[in-house]
Amino acid sequence: MAELQDPLLGKKLGPYRIEGKLGQGGMASVYKGSHTRLQRDVAIKVISSQIADQADFQARFELEARVIAKLDHPNIVSVYDFGEEQHITYLAMQYIGGGTLRDRLHGQNLSYQQAITYTLQMARALHHAHQHGIVHRDVKPQNMLVDANNADHLLLSDFGIAKLFDTPTDTSHWNPQVPRQTPAAPELTSIDQIVGTAEYMAPEQALRQTVDARTDVYALGVVLFLMLTGRPPFRANTAVGIILQHIQTPPPAVQQLNPLVPSALAQITARALAKDPAARFQSAEEMAQALEMTQSALSSSSLAPVPQVDKPVFLPPGSAQSQPSARNSIAPFYAHPFVSDKQAGPTTLTAPPVAAVPGLRRIPTKQRSRPWQSLIPLVILIALGVASWQLFPLLHLSFSLPGGSNQTITSANFTENFQDNRRNWSMTNNGLEAQISNHTYEITVDDDQSHFPYPQDQNDLPPIFTLSSQLTLNHGNTAALYGISFNLNIDDQNHLTSYYAFVLGGDGKTYGLLKYNTDTQQSEAISTGSSTAIHNATKNTLKVSANHGHFQFFINDQLIAINGQTTTTDTSYSGGKVGLFFAGKDANFSVGTTQLSILSK
Repeated sequence: MAELQDPLLGKKLGPYRIEGKLGQGGMASVYKGSHTRLQRDVAIKVISSQIADQADFQARFELEARVIAKLDHPNIVSVYDFGEEQHITYLAMQYIGGGTLRDRLHGQNLSYQQAITYTLQMARALHHAHQHGIVHRDVKPQNMLVDANNADHLLLSDFGIAKLFDTPTDTSHWNPQVPRQTPAAPELTSIDQIVGTAEYMAPEQALRQTVDARTDVYALGVVLFLMLTGRPPFRANTAVGIILQHIQTPPPAVQQLNPLVPSALAQITARALAKDPAARFQSAEEMAQALEMTQSALSSSSLAPVPQVDKPVFLPPGSAQSQPSARNSIAPFYAHPFVSDKQAGPTTLTAPPVAAVPGLRRIPTKQRSRPWQSLIPLVILIALGVASWQLFPLLHLSFSLPGGSNQTITSANFTENFQDNRRNWSMTNNGLEAQISNHTYEITVDDDQSHFPYPQDQNDLPPIFTLSSQLTLNHGNTAALYGISFNLNIDDQNHLTSYYAFVLGGDGKTYGLLKYNTDTQQSEAISTGSSTAIHNATKNTLKVSANHGHFQFFINDQLIAINGQTTTTDTSYSGGKVGLFFAGKDANFSVGTTQLSILSK
C-alpha cells in the first residue's frame, strides 16, 4: 500500500521513469527506474526536500556530484547522472539488484573467508576514492550492495553523499535551549547534528574533528567486526549511548565472540578500530595489504593462520641443541646479552644487572587520574531526563582525541616525536647520557647496567594498550640490547619491582622477551629467537599490544612468535609505566617516534 501512495511511482524525472521503491532513509529515498531511451535499469536517489531546500545545497550538490561521478572502480557504484526536475533533486546510479550486505547478514556472521573477501574489496574501493580526495563518511552495510550476478562481488555506494547532508552552520553557536529532533531509530543521526551512522562512526567524526581516510578505515573496521561476529562492537538504546562507547570504550575482542576467527584477522580488526587515528591503518590500502597477506597465508595452509610469523630458537642453560624452552627452565640474565653461535646454531640471551631507575615514583591512590570522573556531569544530566540528542553537542566540550586541546578521555595516550622534552624523558643517570635534538632521543650507555629511560609524566597503565617505538643501534657490539619496556613498577624506595621488555640484540638478528624476577631480583628470558624481520644497522620499529595479560609482539609490523605462540600470556605484572630499555657498554642508540595508545582505563 505504501508504494501505491507514493506520488513518484510511474512519474518521470528527466529521462528516467520511476518503476518501484527500493528503500527510504531520513535523507533520501531510493527507487528502481529505467532510462526511457537507453532502456537501462538505474537506481534513482531522490533527496529529501527538507534537505534539498536548504540554502546553498544545490550548489554543493552539483559540485560534489560531479566529483563522485568521476570515480571509476569495479567495487564502486557508478553515478550516471544528476539533476533537478519539478523541484525534485535526484541522482541516477548503477542498479545492482542483489540487495545490501545488511540484508545478507540479517543478524548472522559470515565465514571469515567471506568477510576477508568483502572487506578487501571495500578497502580498495575506499582507497580509490581517497586518492580522488573523497572521504565517504558513512561506510556501513546498508551502503554495500551485493551483485545480483555474483554474490562474492560487493559494491560501495553513496560516496561523498554524507558530506552533502552536513550543515555548513557553525555548531559552536548551538543553543541548548532550542530542542532538536531526536532520531526515530538509534542507528540514525540527525541531519543537523553529526552526519553518519552512529554504529559505524569514528570517534573524531563524532567529536566533529577533522575527518580523513582513517575515518573510513574505522567504519570499515566496524563492518568487519559485524561480519565476523554477527553484531556491532557497541550497542545501546540511543545513538548518543553508542557514540559515547565509540569515543571511550574499547571494543570486545573478536575472538571472544567468535573463537573461529584467526588471530591475524582479529588483529586487523582491532587495529582498524583504534580510537586514535594514528594507531589505525594509515590508509585503506594499508589495511587491504594486511588483509591480502592474511588471506594468502590462510589459503596456503590451515596451520599458518598468521602471515610471516617467525619461529624462535631456544637454548636452555647447559643445552647444546635447539629445543623448546620450558616455562620453568628459563635462563637467567647475567652479564653478556645475546651470544650468537657463529655456526648458525641456537641463540642464547643474557642481560646485565638493572641500574637504578631515577625519578620514577608511584602515584598515590588519591592522586591517580580517574577519567570516568569527567563523565559525572553527563550522567547527572541524563539522570535528570535531558534528551540525549540535546546533550550530544556538549560532548565536543568534554571529549577529545590525542592532539586536541582536551585530553580528558585519552590523557595517557601520546605520540612522541621528540620535538622537545615536554614529557620529561630521563636525561641523566649513572652510566647513561641522553639528549634530544633533531626529533631524536639519543642514548649513550657508559656502564654494564640495564637502563630504563621513560617519560615521567604518565599514569599507571591500564590492562589494554599498545606501545611502539622506532629504535636504532648506531654503534655497539653484539652484547648490546635495546627495546621497549612496560609494566615498569617501582616501590616507595625507588627500587624496580617488575617489568617486561621486548628487545633486540646488537647482532642484528636476535630478539627476546625479558621479565624481571622479583624472587631472584634478576632479569630472565621468557623467550629468545632470531628473525629476518629485524633490520641490521638501521631503524627497527618494535611494538607490543597488551590485553589483560595477553601480549602480541611485532618487529617492523611483522608478528613475532614467543615460545611458538603468536599470543603470549603472563599475568605476573600489571599497571606501572612504559619506557625504553638499553644495555651495552659504550653503545649508542637513537629513538624516533614513540607511541602509546590506551584502549581502556
